[in-house]
Amino acid sequence: MKLNFVNHASLVFTHGKVRLITDPWISGEVFHNGWSLLSKTKFKFTDFKNITHIWFSHEHPDHFFPPNIKSIPLEYRELITILYQKSEDKKVVKFCEKLKFKEVIELTPNQAYKLDEDFSIINAPFGHDSWLFIKTKKFSFLNTNDCVINKAKQATEIKNVIGDVDVLLTQFSYASKHGNANQPERRQRAVEDKKAQMNLQFEVFKPKYFIPIASYIWYSHEENFYMNDQVHTIDQVHDFSIKNEVIPIVLYPTDTYVVGADHDNTMAINQYLKDLKNVNLNNTRKTDSVSVKIILDSAKRLNLQLFKEDFLSFFLISFFPIKFYLTDLGKVVKFSSLFGLKEIQTTKDRANIFLSSEVLDYCLKFNWGFGTTHVNARFQTNNEKDITLFNYYISVTDSLNHKDSTFKRVINKIKRKF
Repeated sequence: MKLNFVNHASLVFTHGKVRLITDPWISGEVFHNGWSLLSKTKFKFTDFKNITHIWFSHEHPDHFFPPNIKSIPLEYRELITILYQKSEDKKVVKFCEKLKFKEVIELTPNQAYKLDEDFSIINAPFGHDSWLFIKTKKFSFLNTNDCVINKAKQATEIKNVIGDVDVLLTQFSYASKHGNANQPERRQRAVEDKKAQMNLQFEVFKPKYFIPIASYIWYSHEENFYMNDQVHTIDQVHDFSIKNEVIPIVLYPTDTYVVGADHDNTMAINQYLKDLKNVNLNNTRKTDSVSVKIILDSAKRLNLQLFKEDFLSFFLISFFPIKFYLTDLGKVVKFSSLFGLKEIQTTKDRANIFLSSEVLDYCLKFNWGFGTTHVNARFQTNNEKDITLFNYYISVTDSLNHKDSTFKRVINKIKRKF
């Protein structure tokens, strides 16, 4: 088995007739201009001519980025099979079918699929995310990417399905908001949590090799640049892996690794650290202000959609109005499903969330807006309970995004309970 590292969470697995690429984020900013790739990708869209399969782990744009997928030339798309977890909304599946890929296979959880004589896979969802197990006669690989596996029971259940793991691939740094700009200790704690997750996977899966993936990004907007202050750097990850007696394989874009061969990590680590030094505030995206009138229109659209598609959420959220201080306009607005969005006369310290007008408009305009904003961290909270309130809005709008009403979610929770 030969691995070619593309970038971030993307690798090409080459074995026999199969050339499988995972989560191809090739270029561009994601999460509402909040994330950029730490290092430049050398893989070109014309290189998809050599690809037979694409596997997407989940819908987040650093794994499934529609502008990049559309950039694959049609003549190559017609020769590529898409692999994706079974989902209720089938958004990814329908998108890929419209782009005329050769085939789109919805993977039944925990079921083995043979892609070639000596190349089989197993996939299963983990929340909205999913993991991938690749098996050949000689080696086995488990890619857990962003799956937050933080309990031994979770890891053991996966282990019971897949068996032994030779090579583990997983995320190594935080990937969503942790604390305000003046709370670096929250991000330090997030790194410690990530180390604990990695250690748990080492203990349960017992891999011989570890390939760090899915954290080669930087927070690239002026509003979230503070998030770079405590990231888990690749040299630290390398040392952590060695300390836990797992052989680290650090790969830089275009690096090739033949599984089982000796690999020197020095050059890749030095390249990443060099790229990290280029991360500075001068290179960040800047805020584009949006008028309150435009934000009002976005709020009306959201309220109408809630009323039509998820009345239970419309009713429940009316008891939890949320106040935003618009940092670029110096205004406070209050959102309620019953009364819509209104500008109010109060001091900014009475607001729950501090963000720019551009970010609030994005939250209200798109069903994934609140969730994206939690990932890109382009906001600050007034106190501890305000993040809980913000998360409630994430849950409600995420239900809309996945055509999964609050009522259905409550019923499914009750079913899982029993």
